[in-house]
Amino acid sequence: MVALVCWLAILAIPALVWRFAPGPVCLNGRATLRFLPPALLVCTLLPALLGGIAGGLAVVLAGVYLLPFGCLAIGMSLGKRHGLCPLFPVVCALCLLIVVGKWTPALCLVPALSALLGNAAGAYPRERGGKG
Repeated sequence: MVALVCWLAILAIPALVWRFAPGPVCLNGRATLRFLPPALLVCTLLPALLGGIAGGLAVVLAGVYLLPFGCLAIGMSLGKRHGLCPLFPVVCALCLLIVVGKWTPALCLVPALSALLGNAAGAYPRERGGKG
């Protein structure tokens, strides 16, 4: 009886592995590259331009208000058109890291989180089957 249970368990292992095997990873790299110019504009040029014109107060203004809203809007647009793109928040964080450099790399979480939130919010009606 024990031998039969062992043989059935050995025969069932490939079926379990096949059932729980991960599928193809869909990073949507091509869709992310299409939205790279707006992300570069919002995450790189806007803080650098405001910092050069108005100084430190404008960088804080860009970091608190303009940067999260811009990344959220671009992420929503990307999510609505192409679904969830997990590379987009990484791209937004890397674009801001170019400007911020060594000073405050923790500031790169602001565009990454807002881009992820916007991307998920834009992709939600599309994944659910709504007209979105």
